Amino acid sequence: MYTILHVIESLEFGGAEKVVVHLANKLCNQHNVLICMTKRKGELISQLDPNIKVVCLDGKEGNDFSIPFKLSKILKKYKVDIVHTHDWGVYLEAVIASVLYRKNRIIHTVHGRYMSYENTKSAKIKKYFRHVLEKLFSYRVYKIVAVSKSIQSYIATDLHINDVKLQTIHNGIEGHSVLKYNGPSIAVTKLITVGRLAAVKNHKVMIDAVKLALESKANVTLTIVGDGPEYDDLVNYTQSLNLSDYIFFKGFRTDIDDLLSKHHIFILSSDYEGISIALLEAMSKAMPAISTNVGGIPDTIISQHSGILVEKGDSLEMSKAITRLAGDFSEIKSMGNNAYHYFIENFHEKVVLEKYNTLYQECMN
Repeated sequence: MYTILHVIESLEFGGAEKVVVHLANKLCNQHNVLICMTKRKGELISQLDPNIKVVCLDGKEGNDFSIPFKLSKILKKYKVDIVHTHDWGVYLEAVIASVLYRKNRIIHTVHGRYMSYENTKSAKIKKYFRHVLEKLFSYRVYKIVAVSKSIQSYIATDLHINDVKLQTIHNGIEGHSVLKYNGPSIAVTKLITVGRLAAVKNHKVMIDAVKLALESKANVTLTIVGDGPEYDDLVNYTQSLNLSDYIFFKGFRTDIDDLLSKHHIFILSSDYEGISIALLEAMSKAMPAISTNVGGIPDTIISQHSGILVEKGDSLEMSKAITRLAGDFSEIKSMGNNAYHYFIENFHEKVVLEKYNTLYQECMN
């Protein structure tokens, strides 16, 4: 049994945050697990096992030079064996804390692409020096885990970190051991997307695609689940296209399983994705997906087998994919079954948990 400290900025609703909560809940049956949030708490705390110790450092936004020292005290207090950091926002601070403590190992998981910087000279200089520090600090890290092959490739090429330090472990979630879902039996083909309403998700592409599909006489609806900075703009955009009878906004919801079970096809139009937890949840329900071919999505969807991949920003191509599947419930069921079996083999929590446990053992040995 090891004492493992997961470090993340917050446990607000998000894909990486859900992964941390799920991983911690499963690991606490085998190890002493703690979670430290460097910035904020978040609504996902309520989903943690009561045996997990939770600490929030309430750090300032941006760089907070007190964080490494606070973290170091936590490492010492709880005699932490392994520090498992999540995403770049906590990486440098946690490595410094580990150097101060000097009695633990570090594993870092990268859930998505690097943080964005403004296109200015000062921002480019800041990015350069941060990359230099990240490469330098990687010598103190046992392993950097990427959740997709594309992210691992990016780390190797952009940050120039040696491949021996890198490993891909896909995100995983709990799934059913037997196939339970084959979609509602109704005439309308129901599409659904789940996630934060942010610019990188580019929801207008799927909205435009639905409009084009409807113009092609496809009998479809779209349900958009989630909240975020783009919410009002997307609602207004939908109304301006007179699509309010076909596109429905549900806001933040916790009953995702129930919502997925009332739809046929999962859809994503992101300009970038790591491994989408919402997509995995849909696959675990035997739902096919239509998605942009970006980031870790090709690791998840086998195009023309468990879903359809289209180029990012191409609403016309996405509308053709929607029109092709709309009403073809035999094809939807076939692709959905393929998605389910691919999920069980590659993304079920048991597969992921085994890989992380092996990594922890290697790290300590």
